[in-house]
Amino acid sequence: MLSKDINLIKEYKLKTGRTLFFSPGSAKFWLDIVPKSFSVNYYDKELISMRLEISGLCNGQCKYCIVYGNKVEKKDVLDITNSWDWFFVQSWFKNLKDIFIIGGEPMLYFNDIIFILENFSGTVSFVTNGTLITKEKAEKLAQYDVMVYVSIDGTKASDNNNRIYKDGTFMYDDIVRGLDYLEKAGVKKGLFMVATPNTVYNVSEVLIEFVDKYELKRIGYSLPHWTQNEVDIVTAKQYRDALLEIYIHRQRIKTEVIQLNWRLNPLRDGKVKEFACSLHTQQITVLPDKSIVRCSKIDSSPDLNVATNDWLNKNCPTALAKRKIEPCESCIALACCGGGCPFDGIKRFNSAIDKRECIVTIPLIEKAIQDIIFSLENEYKHLPTGTISTDIIKKILK
Repeated sequence: MLSKDINLIKEYKLKTGRTLFFSPGSAKFWLDIVPKSFSVNYYDKELISMRLEISGLCNGQCKYCIVYGNKVEKKDVLDITNSWDWFFVQSWFKNLKDIFIIGGEPMLYFNDIIFILENFSGTVSFVTNGTLITKEKAEKLAQYDVMVYVSIDGTKASDNNNRIYKDGTFMYDDIVRGLDYLEKAGVKKGLFMVATPNTVYNVSEVLIEFVDKYELKRIGYSLPHWTQNEVDIVTAKQYRDALLEIYIHRQRIKTEVIQLNWRLNPLRDGKVKEFACSLHTQQITVLPDKSIVRCSKIDSSPDLNVATNDWLNKNCPTALAKRKIEPCESCIALACCGGGCPFDGIKRFNSAIDKRECIVTIPLIEKAIQDIIFSLENEYKHLPTGTISTDIIKKILK
């Protein structure tokens, strides 16, 4: 149970004469009255997902790549077929619900992907630059329940100038060809986009153009991670405005945008997200040499040794708020933030929290609350006094 003073209840007067109350620390809403105490529900932290890094090798060398940009490319290749028995004796493996295959470029090891699809009963997905997808490989993937994420930054060649081969030539035409093969074969797919100066000012138009052309299940639109060699190509304020634009046009976009939903879902679910990254909770990472780590970025960097599980737990936004540390204690986005990426937090701010989240997430949550207020003043003005159900919030923020 959490008391009112810890939650710092926000109060909004509606045009109907009623009052909306919101608890940033629990993501709960009430009309007219607030209970003396109430439960706080957190998202599960059970280990359910494996990030499988088959190899750090890639046929490309994208300018903002976190592998090349931080000089952590690994030459090892994990032999999946001969390692499968090793996975089965790991105590955590039997409880896994999904495997997410990353690289490097996983399509360099297409037969290993097929082996996993044929031998793992849970959900399998992988991310690829798309350049190695052929008609035959797309048709083979279509035989399985797999989710393929293609990395592409926009609908024009000029949007993708950062995506290059090792010889400096551009990937765009080959990416589109691979994406077209997946579409024709009926493979379940999504996009992973990095925010760039070319798309950050018209991102909703870009996403709508994509979903009009392809059947997409999900789209990721993310800020680049910190790298040694690249300055920020997009600022937090630019990304904030882009995410707000996606939110405003979300029903026209029709497809789930990952970075939007993981910030809004706590409001929809009435739950608290303690960590934006699940590196020490729901996720485990296996490297090409079979090393088991939390995060290949953090655990491969000696200067990030501070990031122990205990340190992450004590310095996440909800933990800081409980110790009455600002700005987290009074933040309206407390339940929705999760602190962003710890790797970026340490590298950029010497903190467990990527403080760009203060710029990005707060305005989004404020906008969502304003939309909730508008709906309560109009189509939902006759709701009963007391707790507003998550079903109502989901309908408003759908």
